[in-house]
Amino acid sequence: MQLLLYEGAANLLEGFRVAAEPAARGKGVLVVLNDEINAAREVTKSDALRLETFQSRSYGLLGVVDPDRVVFYRESLKRHTAASEFDVSKITELPRVDIVMVYQGASGDIITSAVEHGARGIVVAPARRAGPRDRR
Repeated sequence: MQLLLYEGAANLLEGFRVAAEPAARGKGVLVVLNDEINAAREVTKSDALRLETFQSRSYGLLGVVDPDRVVFYRESLKRHTAASEFDVSKITELPRVDIVMVYQGASGDIITSAVEHGARGIVVAPARRAGPRDRR
């Protein structure tokens, strides 16, 4: 049985290492987790229960964080940051976005209510499925 420990501090340290790496400059927003570097515009969270949850699918990793160095393998060709297609210079107010916890089989009433009360966007936060660790 593999013992899983809290990896938050290690991921935070790796994020700092990547941010301080001169080669990271100009690469846009990056997701650094479990020794892997992904472009935020290309990455997808694939599984809430797995350590290797963030994947860039067919794009592949931008790079990795080794114990002694940060290594980049490729550049993202998608426009990002100041060069992106999103012009936010004239936005003076952000729309209301609600976070709604849902579970399998839940009615849509809470989402309907959020929209009726002014939500312009909804982040769906699914309840975690029960797994073997929950049956002790």
